[in-house]
Amino acid sequence: MIVFAGFVPISILLLIISIFLLNGKGTFLISGYNTMSKSEKLKYDEKAYCRFNALILILISFCIMLMPIGIHFEMSWLTYGSMLLIFVVAIGSSIYANTGNRFRNNANSEVPTNDGDSKTNKI
Repeated sequence: MIVFAGFVPISILLLIISIFLLNGKGTFLISGYNTMSKSEKLKYDEKAYCRFNALILILISFCIMLMPIGIHFEMSWLTYGSMLLIFVVAIGSSIYANTGNRFRNNANSEVPTNDGDSKTNKI
């Protein structure tokens, strides 16, 4: 049972963070998004991006809880499989989030130009 002592707090912490993200709060926790300027942040759908990251954290939290179960019941395939799944989810979600402009905000697709002209450019 001592095996669960390290995995349960991490899993619970990830679930708490995902609750914040599901509510649309906690964007400061998303790496890269928190360092963007205000004008850059307006280009993205914040709620959709938070929801996506929350679902990824929930999936990773579930995988983290599978590891001690596999250790406790001596099912090495479950332990290694959950580690592999965490790796695949992390890489796959990074590729998914950074390709295809999936989280672009269509409502704010017009931004003013910097040349002092009142015209707008489409993104």
